[in-house]
Amino acid sequence: GFSMRRGSWQEYWHRTNRTCAGEEPVQRRRPRLKYIGCALSVLIRTELPLAAQSGRRKLGEMSGFHIEHFGCRAARADGEAIGSRLRAAGQCDVEQLAEADVVIVNTCSVTAEADRQARSFIRRAHRANAEAKIVVTGCYAQRAPGELAEMSGVAAVIGNSHKALAPQIILNIAQIGDRDSRLAPPSLVSVESLLAGAAPAWVDDHFAHSFLEAAQVAPGAQTRPNLKVQEGCSNRCTFCVIPLTRGPSRSLSAAAVVKQVEGFVAAGGRELVLSGINLGRWGADFSRDAGPRATFAGLVRQ
Repeated sequence: GFSMRRGSWQEYWHRTNRTCAGEEPVQRRRPRLKYIGCALSVLIRTELPLAAQSGRRKLGEMSGFHIEHFGCRAARADGEAIGSRLRAAGQCDVEQLAEADVVIVNTCSVTAEADRQARSFIRRAHRANAEAKIVVTGCYAQRAPGELAEMSGVAAVIGNSHKALAPQIILNIAQIGDRDSRLAPPSLVSVESLLAGAAPAWVDDHFAHSFLEAAQVAPGAQTRPNLKVQEGCSNRCTFCVIPLTRGPSRSLSAAAVVKQVEGFVAAGGRELVLSGINLGRWGADFSRDAGPRATFAGLVRQ
């Protein structure tokens, strides 16, 4: 046992539980905590064999990225898809900002408070790790790319319109990964409104590069993983910014949804969350030549 100042045990806990691509997560017991005045006593027991400890990767041996999520389940699903692509490229997911080479901020912009929280985290991340490249994506990145591109530490802004290219852009900006896994830079033009010296931004209002179908959803990362089956909204309510930040309603095909669910179950998954921006509009964008309009209720029954 040893004493730590209050609040620092979380840093130790996350630092000793980083999970890299191809590694089994290290299982440790959660510390037993006892508050004594303003100090914190921590007793940590580790049940990891010495052989397994010697086989762990050392910090710095592998490039790491950290993803911070803001907003709804659909936004979380986007961030998880980006993370799965990066892990498939051989990158390491780390918990602590100080250990990350790239910090990905997956933002929300449904309220002014959501914008404030995202800006606050970007400033905190830059203070904690000035060498890390900060990549901002999500709804705030789509709505106000120039505002974010001018912030200190931001290396790139990727709107929802280009989220399909986010993993590729992140790998190129960070200059990480093997030469074989590194992809060529996308042939895109940064948003014209950016001021000189600001970070590059990939944003437009066509949403031609926004994706729904990501890597196979697998159990283990979360108790209830998210599968986003619908994106955007076409209602255009006066008070709502979602159509501007997410584009019109688009649906993942029923065949693709069933394939994802079957793969999840085959891997041992037991519970999956179907998410979307406006789930009641799922299937409304499909052609009706093949029969009656597809509905979300019908998809769930299928």
